[in-house]
Amino acid sequence: MKTIKVETPIYDSTSGIASVVLSVSKEENATLSIDFKTVLPFANLVDNDVLDFFIITSSVYGIDRFVNRKRNSVDGWSREIKVSFPVSDVNKWFSVQSKLQEFLSFLTGDYWQVEFHESKFIFPKGDLDVRYSKTFSQVNLFSGGLDSLIGALDFLKSKPTEHFLLVSHYDTQMGGPKKDQRDLIEKLNTFYPGQFVNLPSLKVALEETTEKTKMIALLVPVFAACVVAGVINKDIHMIVGAGFMLLSCCIIFSAVGISHTIESQE
Repeated sequence: MKTIKVETPIYDSTSGIASVVLSVSKEENATLSIDFKTVLPFANLVDNDVLDFFIITSSVYGIDRFVNRKRNSVDGWSREIKVSFPVSDVNKWFSVQSKLQEFLSFLTGDYWQVEFHESKFIFPKGDLDVRYSKTFSQVNLFSGGLDSLIGALDFLKSKPTEHFLLVSHYDTQMGGPKKDQRDLIEKLNTFYPGQFVNLPSLKVALEETTEKTKMIALLVPVFAACVVAGVINKDIHMIVGAGFMLLSCCIIFSAVGISHTIESQE
């Protein structure tokens, strides 16, 4: 079994990067980099539960890419992973421990044991840019792929008098998505000027990776969108090909007490 402690994030105000160490031992660890400056203005305005979940899901993304599946599998695929996450309210998170374990095991095909320890991270202050003060109808996830592009176009064409906010994620170890997002947003701005605002694509990346993950990657923008949606008080819209991801997110939201509606169109 791989036992990992997710350390409390350390924020560098110069770079805007929050570093999260995934610690196995003194000799074995990895550092997850989160472009926290992007979500910082929103982070000060939402509940701690939402921020905890954002750190948890970002950490899970890093762990999934850090723990080599071939070397750590117990049956040729599934890994046994025991992890302790930093949270603001340990007792509250232990009350949903089993649900979170089932959620992660279902998504990755691994055996997860989760524990929690007190986070001492204090979120720095950040001012919300005036462009986010518009009235938005919803928050859309935007990966740069065809599904999310269809969702954006559907909104733009059917609701020309309304506005929405795009939230994206990229990993420096995985080439392509950031450029695709940038190119598509430029085109959308050409044909639908002023109808949407895009949050700068959120970087969440591990310094060194051994695994490539697809499904877990969706978790990061989902919970980044929760941080944003909590401020503008709107629902999150995503087009996904896997309804179980949507269902799993809703189960955890309900258990922890996060009140956001995620709409899906398959």
